[in-house]
Amino acid sequence: MKKQRVVARSTTEAEYRALANGILKTLWLLALLHELGFPLKVPPSLLCDNLGATHLSFNSVHHSRMKHIQIDLHFVRDQVQKGTLHVRHVHTQDQPADLLTKPLSRARIEFLQAKIGLVDGSSILWGHIKKDARNLQVICSNSLKQSANDLQE
Repeated sequence: MKKQRVVARSTTEAEYRALANGILKTLWLLALLHELGFPLKVPPSLLCDNLGATHLSFNSVHHSRMKHIQIDLHFVRDQVQKGTLHVRHVHTQDQPADLLTKPLSRARIEFLQAKIGLVDGSSILWGHIKKDARNLQVICSNSLKQSANDLQE
């Protein structure tokens, strides 16, 4: 388990630091896609469920309570102002990241899966695997019978 380097003084600060970290990773992915010849036509959107962090990303007013995260503050604002990406607020109930980070009820999992377009393909796969296994058994059985007939002749 990785230890935290800093202790956040508020949830807004914690969310903002996570947002800055997410932007770094997004910039890396954008550079990789561009290098592979797949530049994005539309800037990506990062979703944040903390209103304070979302407003800080595009509000150029200096907040005295946020002096200790100034580097992250300027980095995120610069990227948003350049149009490299967008930061959008998402209500906590609609946060798709919860699907990967929190224990959820079955109904909640299904709701978030539908929201991101994730479908359960396991039943489809199992059907094909069983069908293919039966076909393989028939083929092997016929092949063994043919070999036995060839040996008897």
